[in-house]
Amino acid sequence: KDPKEDTSFAPPGNNHNDDGGALTKQAQSQKTFVFTHAGVTEVYLPRRTYLSVAMMELSLLMCGPTPDDHVLSLVAVESVVRLEMNPDEQKMTVTVALSNLEME
Repeated sequence: KDPKEDTSFAPPGNNHNDDGGALTKQAQSQKTFVFTHAGVTEVYLPRRTYLSVAMMELSLLMCGPTPDDHVLSLVAVESVVRLEMNPDEQKMTVTVALSNLEME
């Protein structure tokens, strides 16, 4: 049975006359189209995100296999980390500014 020709479903409001009476047999026998789906459309709105973090002091300690095995120690005063995400350009940028940097 072709779903487009299925007469078992009539949309609301199509099974009565304006005066509330039943439709004639001729009107009832006319083919009623049945919607199988309304369709789906994805709407993607890319948004750019900017994040800037200013820190009075930043420190980083990198260790080897054990916590006592210090590989790198980094300390900076007045640091700024800026993150820019541009999904429309498929690009992410991180900028780090470190003042008075000390490394061991």
